[in-house]
Amino acid sequence: MDRIKLLSMKVLKENKEKFGIDFDQNKNTLNDITTIRSKPLRNKLAGYITRFLKNEKIELEKAKNMEMQEQAEDQNELADLDTEPASKKTVTVERTKSHDDKASTKDAEVTD
Repeated sequence: MDRIKLLSMKVLKENKEKFGIDFDQNKNTLNDITTIRSKPLRNKLAGYITRFLKNEKIELEKAKNMEMQEQAEDQNELADLDTEPASKKTVTVERTKSHDDKASTKDAEVTD
């Protein structure tokens, strides 16, 4: 790892809650918790930390959105299962005996 990444990760590991996605705020935070005499070094560290945290935030939002989409798709699938029409119809036929003792059918009733 190069020096900027290594130092940034060390600072973040110990003080991550103090940093955010604002570059100027991160510069001030670095001034408060460390002694960096080189202004370009401080700016590079603050820039790397800012970019790292922004990317981390974006990745978390993507993961959250993907999870929400999967849940919505699951709910839609369940809703589709509930609203599918019945594929089979029930037919009720009553049989009665006529005066000739033969079985005959009465009105057939079809229900869904």
